[in-house]
Amino acid sequence: MPIDDEVIELLDLFVPEEKRRTGIGSALTEEACAFAATMGFKKVQLHVAHMNWGARRIYERLGFTIIDEELHMELEIGDDDSDEGASGTL
Repeated sequence: MPIDDEVIELLDLFVPEEKRRTGIGSALTEEACAFAATMGFKKVQLHVAHMNWGARRIYERLGFTIIDEELHMELEIGDDDSDEGASGTL
């Protein structure tokens, strides 16, 4: 869901328990970020629960950083030279 012309929010990424620790979560997140970049977004934000250690490890390994105490995280994905906005939903 677009937050503004440069930032999109990744909502509700869920991997069934029996498929966890197979790389699916990382692959889905990477694909979502790549898609967002092609749409012209420069950052992807998401929220992760405090106790969701598995997801937190994935996001941190992919380069997301915590931006507030509610564990909203952000990853810069776009080219700084582009001034095109975009709209779309992840």
